[in-house]
Amino acid sequence: MKAIIFGVLAMAVTVVASNILVEYPLPGVLADWLTYGAFTYPVAFLVTDLTNRARGAAAARVVVLAGFALAVVLSLIFADTRIAIASGSAFLIAQMLDVTVFDKLR
Repeated sequence: MKAIIFGVLAMAVTVVASNILVEYPLPGVLADWLTYGAFTYPVAFLVTDLTNRARGAAAARVVVLAGFALAVVLSLIFADTRIAIASGSAFLIAQMLDVTVFDKLR
């Protein structure tokens, strides 16, 4: 149970941080294409894959769903609303696909 709670908290912190950092483009030539959020968001997939490996696909889905709910609420408070909604939708689809594919491949 501790692993699940840790996974949910790690997921929520990662997504909220990414939703805030996506508002800040990198300086210079890359400013049009890349934001700081691109560097933090992949950690969400690491959290999901580690949970899937250690506890199985069912536990990883719990982490995704609980982390999604917590992150959307926190993102609505700390980040722009349109970013929170768009990020939440993309997050849920991508993470559920990741859990399914990772489970089939291992």
